[in-house]
Amino acid sequence: MTRSRLIVIAFFLAWALLLAGLPMAGAATGSDGVPYIVHPGDTLYRIARTHGVTVRELVSANRIPNPNRIYVGQMLRIPNASPAIVLTQPASDARVSPPILVSGRANTFEGKVYIRVLDRYFRPVGTATALAAMGEYKPFQVEVSYSVPYSQWGYIDVYWVSPRDGSERDKVTVRVYLNKTAVTPTTTPVPSPSPTPSATPGPVTAITYHVHPGDTLYRIAKGHDVSVSDIVRENGIRNPNLIFIGQTLKISGEHPGVLLTAPTTGQEVSSPITVTGRSDTFEGNVVVDILDYRFRRVGTATTMGGSFGSYAPFTATVSYSGISWPQWGYVEAYWRSPEDGSKLDAVTARVRLNPAEGAPSEARYHRVRWGETLYGIARRYGVTVRQIAEANGIRNIHRIYAGQRLVIP
Repeated sequence: MTRSRLIVIAFFLAWALLLAGLPMAGAATGSDGVPYIVHPGDTLYRIARTHGVTVRELVSANRIPNPNRIYVGQMLRIPNASPAIVLTQPASDARVSPPILVSGRANTFEGKVYIRVLDRYFRPVGTATALAAMGEYKPFQVEVSYSVPYSQWGYIDVYWVSPRDGSERDKVTVRVYLNKTAVTPTTTPVPSPSPTPSATPGPVTAITYHVHPGDTLYRIAKGHDVSVSDIVRENGIRNPNLIFIGQTLKISGEHPGVLLTAPTTGQEVSSPITVTGRSDTFEGNVVVDILDYRFRRVGTATTMGGSFGSYAPFTATVSYSGISWPQWGYVEAYWRSPEDGSKLDAVTARVRLNPAEGAPSEARYHRVRWGETLYGIARRYGVTVRQIAEANGIRNIHRIYAGQRLVIP
């Protein structure tokens, strides 16, 4: 092979490598798709229309089994090789504080980019605009201030507005943790300001939760918007993989969604039970359940409390049935996620449930004698040790004492 031929081959190889390493002019990186989180009121058709794709492309890219079933908070990827907006900062699940630095690249109508900060309920808590370019990608960067009453998960929307109908186009959404707005100290003294009414902020307090069948620390932490390490540290748990049904946990939060004031732990109650507390939940909804000693629901009711970032009192009168002998049970208050219907901010109180009015009395009692064991007592009455322990709130089945009065279920 001649030297000139080798030079030509080397030249073409170098040129091919150079082309392979350069993006096309005016193109944006969108191989993984544009991140978008489903908002209240969204449909796949509406999302597809505002992003310039088809419903079929959305379904295929996100492997959606039923196009008619999407939920608020669901993460989607919009298949677009050249999206109008590419967001580089903040990253998904980042912890941010006001003001938030939002940056990226955009190619939009008149180069205008809109930024909106949303709280956990998708309510706007901060807005801003920035300029990029039209007809080519240019960087944009802006600081966005926001105000929230307590630290929480939220969202950042970045989009442009259609000049034809005012709709929001090519929206990019990331989920972030919004730290509470810092109070800026004032240097100018204000003499004797008159008090003005304001919304009552949530206290930094601990709620009580009892472990349910099927619970894990991860599931409990997720439902209370805390970390597993927070629960482990506060409750002195040595093995996070070893928790037991009925275990009492203290869960601290800056703004718990539900606070239960009555009934209190250890209280003896009868049907109907008056349940009171304070809450700040999505659309003000609060669910109250009565659970028997096996955590089976024997009564339920819904009521209204506070919302929009401030607490308001709630009261529910809950009747229960199916309790034919006195036993330990639970009163539980929580709200349901609009995303997947899971329990959020659940708080429980362990109470003594008396038989419902009119229920036939099937309670039996046994007075423990010297030398008896739970195993022997259970065998005598044809029940299990676990049933006796649960009915009487016994944590250690090896520790009973002479003269103790036991309920035999």
